[in-house]
Amino acid sequence: MKNIEDVHVNRVVSRLSVAMYRVCWVTLFVLVRAVFRFRVVGQKNFPDGAFVMSPVHRSLIDTPIAAMTTQRRLRFMGKKSLWDNRVQGLFWTLMGGFPVVRGVADRVAVRLATGVLAQGDPLVMFPEGTRQVGAQLRRADLMDGAAFVAARAGVPIVPVGLGGTAKALPIGATMIRPRKIVAVVGEPVYPPAMVGGRVSRRAVRGMTDRLFFQLSELYLEAQELAAHVSGWQDMRAWFDRKRVWFSGKRTWLCGKFVWFSRKKAWFSQKFAWFSAKCSWWRRQ
Repeated sequence: MKNIEDVHVNRVVSRLSVAMYRVCWVTLFVLVRAVFRFRVVGQKNFPDGAFVMSPVHRSLIDTPIAAMTTQRRLRFMGKKSLWDNRVQGLFWTLMGGFPVVRGVADRVAVRLATGVLAQGDPLVMFPEGTRQVGAQLRRADLMDGAAFVAARAGVPIVPVGLGGTAKALPIGATMIRPRKIVAVVGEPVYPPAMVGGRVSRRAVRGMTDRLFFQLSELYLEAQELAAHVSGWQDMRAWFDRKRVWFSGKRTWLCGKFVWFSRKKAWFSQKFAWFSAKCSWWRRQ
């Protein structure tokens, strides 16, 4: 575990890592905008410096969608097995991930998370832990991990409601469906003051309660904004409008072609008449 801490917490972000993240971010952002008509509401609520982003978790695409809400490089936890393959592990590291052993190394995971925040990097932590089902949040599903890490690091939590991801890639689905996705960023939830260098469990639970109430409202708002028209339907309507426009232009061009044809026939008749007159004059 010490090696993991030395490599993934105390390492300096290389230029290659930042450049790769930026290239991947721009590429993914273009795809997300095109397929899901992605929209971010309340982006100004992101504070300067480090913070813990806590989005709603309903789909496997929540992590990349959450990364699209800000241009800053986000960090996130991943199970250690993702780093078993060197190439795959290098990719996740360059993309801002760091490995943790679930269920065994809770203290190490907290130390890694606080180390990332101490470097000034934003950290993504899903307060529900794993994917949940339903149009509303349940207080029993929210764990105190995000609030504890934020309180220990002295940074705020930024709640983010994600609407449409559950329809784009539901639990159990293997194919992504083009659906409208909206992210609503809420106001930061600031941690309580530490007493004697520690944060009480009661204060952490209170912070989780505030996160729950705010995240519930943001999730409902995001769902309402994303519920209007699906991505394919909206795209199909756009193509239908363009098809009608091109059809009208084609009809207009056909009308112009007929008009020019008639004018050509008229000029041909006039030219024939004039030629006949010239021939008559020459014979006189």
